[in-house]
Amino acid sequence: MDEPLGALDKKLREHMQLEIKRLHVASGSTVVFVTHDQEEALTLSDRIAVMQQGRIAQIDTPHDLYTKPKNRWVAEFIGQSNFIDGQISAIQQHGYDMRLSSGETVCGKGVAHLGVGESVLAVLRPEHIRIVLPGDSSAHLPISATIAEMLYLGHTLKLTLVLSDGATLLAQLQNSALEGTLRPGASVRIGWATESLWFIPAEAQR
Repeated sequence: MDEPLGALDKKLREHMQLEIKRLHVASGSTVVFVTHDQEEALTLSDRIAVMQQGRIAQIDTPHDLYTKPKNRWVAEFIGQSNFIDGQISAIQQHGYDMRLSSGETVCGKGVAHLGVGESVLAVLRPEHIRIVLPGDSSAHLPISATIAEMLYLGHTLKLTLVLSDGATLLAQLQNSALEGTLRPGASVRIGWATESLWFIPAEAQR
């Protein structure tokens, strides 16, 4: 199926995605589906092959493609991503520690065979960032940041965060009680679950 939904409006396209998925499951047939719509690929597929300059950059399940990209190009192509530079400072039983240029240390997982001292790029999806205001004793998050910009989208808030070393991150939060307390210029603490931070070698950025 070569981009069969490309000419449809958004509502009809979403309806037909569900219909194609239902027919696929009911028939048990193998379907090769070509699309430039990343969300459509994640919705419909059991396995996705991402093409880069005529070659397969990565082939994986939708979940692993999104959470464990092999290089920066794949991470940027599938959804929004933050990228953080650092060096592996320790190897743990279930992941790695990475030291930022600010001296702060964060924990995450990554591709196999990363070594201590190796330069890496950490991939972090905006929706995986947690945030608390200073003085909130309910959570102890590892990184200091300042809110530079806020964008209200109804059900979500998008924040541009600036770290102490000048790096910027995009965070996407569910609209919640935090909305009334967050403002540009505010200092906050941010963090994420260990499995949400994914390390790739610096030379694998492209």
